[in-house]
Amino acid sequence: MAEPDEAGFAPLKTIRTLAKEMPSQFLVCRDMQHSWRPHTVKQLSAAQRKDHKGAYYEQVLLCISCEKERVRLLAKDCTVISDRSTYPAGYLMPRGTGRLSREGRSALRRASVLRQISGQ
Repeated sequence: MAEPDEAGFAPLKTIRTLAKEMPSQFLVCRDMQHSWRPHTVKQLSAAQRKDHKGAYYEQVLLCISCEKERVRLLAKDCTVISDRSTYPAGYLMPRGTGRLSREGRSALRRASVLRQISGQ
């Protein structure tokens, strides 16, 4: 795998190669962002609030396409205190690949569109 350029962007050849191996649902999410659905929400107990930065609620969302999990800790007025994600296996680019440039995102989008056209 080629090294990122001076600005830290992944080479297009690397992105195209990775896109060929990426499941279609991952390509769709990388192109159009995630489509969230509520999974669970709970009000935290006083003891849990101490362990969770004073959050009053914990909301878990799942992407309907790739199943990325997003956990938000919310204040009593529902201001977001923290937001963390857990990605499904294989979703993230390999460490050291580099950031996605506009051209890199276009390459992923192209791979997604071509798969949709071919019915894969």
